[in-house]
Amino acid sequence: SAGDQSQRWNPSTSSLAQVLLSIQSQILDVAEPYFAEGGGHGGLQGTAAGRAGSARYNNEIRLSTLRHAINDQLRSPPKGFEDVVRRHFATFRRRLLIQAKVWCLEARGTELHDRFERAYSELVVLLSGDKLACEQWEEREVGGRTFGALPPLLDDLEALQ
Repeated sequence: SAGDQSQRWNPSTSSLAQVLLSIQSQILDVAEPYFAEGGGHGGLQGTAAGRAGSARYNNEIRLSTLRHAINDQLRSPPKGFEDVVRRHFATFRRRLLIQAKVWCLEARGTELHDRFERAYSELVVLLSGDKLACEQWEEREVGGRTFGALPPLLDDLEALQ
């Protein structure tokens, strides 16, 4: 969660620069965004409480990313961007499945694990749906097998075992 009130979104005073800075500090190139947030968490770095708070915070961000930035977009892409969203997620399907599975494994033993499992299961269904089928011109032969931007899902799932 954001720190003090000065870091929260306020439609009358907040700017796009604040949003971009928040994204950068919370997501991009920050291994432990918990300590980059306001609210005085920096003093906990290197302590058991800090490690627990950071792990909990990372799990919350990861679950929200999986549910909202990935699954929601696959389920209901923005109007006019349906094809772009489909191609993006088709191209990165394997990477998404692996990353989501890693997050599920890292969340074992936490209160969020069941929610991660549900979100991961939904992701598997969404990535195997007909909406991600490739056009014929996108198909190619690899290793004697023909498939499009989507490698066979069974192979992806077996690679995660």
